[in-house]
Amino acid sequence: MVTFYGSDILKKIILFLMILSIVGLGQNVLAEPEENDFGIVNAWYNGQESTVRDVQLKIGEPAEIKVEVSSKIDGHVNVKLVNPLKTESYEVVSGPSLIDKSIDNLFIKSGWNETYIWIIKPTGKWTNGNAPINLFVEFSKSYDDDRHVKFTIANPHILDEHYSGSTLLIAISVHPPMMHFQGSAPKSCL
Repeated sequence: MVTFYGSDILKKIILFLMILSIVGLGQNVLAEPEENDFGIVNAWYNGQESTVRDVQLKIGEPAEIKVEVSSKIDGHVNVKLVNPLKTESYEVVSGPSLIDKSIDNLFIKSGWNETYIWIIKPTGKWTNGNAPINLFVEFSKSYDDDRHVKFTIANPHILDEHYSGSTLLIAISVHPPMMHFQGSAPKSCL
């Protein structure tokens, strides 16, 4: 019979690693909003909290992007869906802005919050690969005092197949980049 010295220590290490793995998996399932001292941002892809992986989209298949933004400061909040690729992978079917165009919320007050919803679909200009859907949010008190939140909402694999789902006519409602003014300009912004 072979006896290993320190086998109790080895058992404890294995148990610790198993517990750590379980806790780590649980944290990935329960995604938390991105937060800094200026604001909070949360996003969903087809109802799944970000960052969503291991999904596929066909050319023309619609996907819903929902973004909630809350400000902890008086100032400005800029929100933008970002395409990190050179190729235009998606087009906006409906929503508050086009991809790579900012929604500018100016002179907002602390406690302000807004929810944005886009319906996007792959254009077919990029297929057989992943096309991330990124988000950029800037909270700013003044021109030199700002905080950024940026992350990938989802990273779908775009198939080289056309979507043949619902033929329901979706009204196209894409607004140009928006500016929202609320209240008067803070002295720090004048």
